[in-house]
Amino acid sequence: MAGNDLTIYGVTTDGFVAYYDHVHSTIDVVSVNGGTPTQITATPGSNFAIFPQEQAVLVWTGLDGENVGSLLVWTNLDGVHALSTSSGAPNAVVDATSRYVMYENNVNETAATAAVYGALTDGSSATPLISGVAWPDDGIATVGNYAVLSYALAGAVTVSSYTLETWAATILTSSIVPGTTTVAGFDSAGTKALILNASNSLDIFPIASATPTLIAAGVTTATTGSSAILSTSGNTVFYAGGGGTTIDRSTTTTPSSTVLSNGTDLSLYAVSPNEATLLAYGGATPPSNVYFESASTFGGSPTVLTPATGFGGALYTNDSSHILYISNYSDTTGIGTLSSFSTSAGTSSTLSTTFATYSPYDSSKIVFTDNVVANTAEIKVLDTAGTAAPTVIATAVQSFTASSSVPTVGWGLATTGATTSIVYFGTAQGTRAAGIYVTPLP
Repeated sequence: MAGNDLTIYGVTTDGFVAYYDHVHSTIDVVSVNGGTPTQITATPGSNFAIFPQEQAVLVWTGLDGENVGSLLVWTNLDGVHALSTSSGAPNAVVDATSRYVMYENNVNETAATAAVYGALTDGSSATPLISGVAWPDDGIATVGNYAVLSYALAGAVTVSSYTLETWAATILTSSIVPGTTTVAGFDSAGTKALILNASNSLDIFPIASATPTLIAAGVTTATTGSSAILSTSGNTVFYAGGGGTTIDRSTTTTPSSTVLSNGTDLSLYAVSPNEATLLAYGGATPPSNVYFESASTFGGSPTVLTPATGFGGALYTNDSSHILYISNYSDTTGIGTLSSFSTSAGTSSTLSTTFATYSPYDSSKIVFTDNVVANTAEIKVLDTAGTAAPTVIATAVQSFTASSSVPTVGWGLATTGATTSIVYFGTAQGTRAAGIYVTPLP
């Protein structure tokens, strides 16, 4: 699709690109197969937010200084529908079927309260789930056939689950202990929730009931990374125990702790997809290192991947063979150094020193931006399982929003839902017109 100065905000799982048109000041979507764009709104205001989720796009327009404004939802099946005129961005979520949406509504900024609603993504059947909760402290998620909401109300911190469609509520846990109750994760089947409560005990809850299994007490509240991670199978929990002095593992069926490492001010960052290794953050006060270690046996002396100074994040390849991590990262420029670490060989290699964003795909491959100069970049792909250098698949790609008047920054590229193609805004180059392009990933 040709057009000047477009910023991409993502791609829905059914293949529609959500973008902001700087020339016409509109928010639009267009199919990755091409065709005529569809306008979501012609009046986004000077401050807005765009979040593609599943097969939907959530758009907040006219946001004020507290990020409260009007909320729209778009799907290819049902078009654009208004959900709220006073919703806090980005506090909304669409379920995996893209049929249901939960969102903040009736935000009262003076009283610092809000309501949470559930509705269909066609805008119908809007149902108030809870009102008068402390704003903006509520957390909203969907998993399986349920929506899960954590909120503060009447001096208590509560986590409740709601059956989608009927919105029938079940209170999982409620505590008047001062502090934060955190929903730390769900299993992939959508049947279990891992919750760290305000008294720092870690419990597994069946999402459909309020009968917990205690995993551990004295779990640290992470300032960086995670206090606990639930495996996708729902069978194993990894957590920072002993006030952050250990990284522990436990089963969820018969809880019993196994210490994996000792340290100071420890927290979790990630567990590999095969659950064989993990990344931990800490080692001192304040935290100073990012560690790689075994997720099954006592780690002894873990491998230090990168100092915490300038750490910009890390993730695993889908086959768990490599860790891609960012160092020397600048919050100002959004640029850092991208390195690849082999989990079997224990060695690192630098992929890019002018890197902006990346995504894993296939089993061992990644796609990333490199050579970022004046808000444009190259898109490269690399198979970490081989020895070949990264391959350039696109040049002169917009890497950041080109207009300082649009405060919500969008990326110039995104992978499609099946991660088989890369979508990007290409600037005018030779015979190529400026516009949105789609290139298959090798």
